[in-house]
Amino acid sequence: MQYVTVTERDNNAEVRLQVGDELIVRLEATPGTGYSWSVTGEEDVLKLSGTPTFESSGKFGIGRAEQQVFTFRVQATGVRTLRLEYRRPWEKQAKPAKSFSVHLIAAE
Repeated sequence: MQYVTVTERDNNAEVRLQVGDELIVRLEATPGTGYSWSVTGEEDVLKLSGTPTFESSGKFGIGRAEQQVFTFRVQATGVRTLRLEYRRPWEKQAKPAKSFSVHLIAAE
């Protein structure tokens, strides 16, 4: 089993994984403004492990950026795109402020 971490620098990248691997997605967020990342793409190849977490840089203050961390386990083979959107959850009709995607190729 391997752990693969992707960040905003990997937006639209191709990621090759094997069943049982873990994909860690680390994206900058400012939860104090109400914005957070949410998964909007297909998850049949991946399964979200637990609840996404926030990691602070250690600097405190209103509006400080943190890292929102998602951990997924590869549960099946296939080719899919994982998509996340950065938005305020109550603004359902608004366009996302940002989006992120990775193209997954999962093998045995």
